[in-house]
Amino acid sequence: MAVTITSWPQSLGYRIIHDDSAGTTVTSNAGGVPLRIHSIIIDNTTGTDECFLKISDTVLATIGSTEPTWLFICASGKTATYHVPEGLACNTGLSFWTTREEATSDQTAPAVSTGKVKITLLVSAL
Repeated sequence: MAVTITSWPQSLGYRIIHDDSAGTTVTSNAGGVPLRIHSIIIDNTTGTDECFLKISDTVLATIGSTEPTWLFICASGKTATYHVPEGLACNTGLSFWTTREEATSDQTAPAVSTGKVKITLLVSAL
């Protein structure tokens, strides 16, 4: 998993968290501080089935047992964009992963023909 966090001085505290190979490996406490999510992009253009982005307001999440605080879907072969102007507050931490099925217990990686599912989050510090 290759997760990068980008910030720039003129952004007034906004950062981009990007995972170019999202899957069943949990990215725990992305950003290292409490964050507010303003925008979510799920790129499932190489997907052969829908995928689910699971986000949990916790420092440490475990796939298959941690109940997601928020759940976002993206159809196969598509990109889904979600905007939340007020933001989703992750008061404890921001942890996320993607799976093929909606159930909390699912541990199956998203189905893709080639490549990987990509996740991009626009966040700000609380």
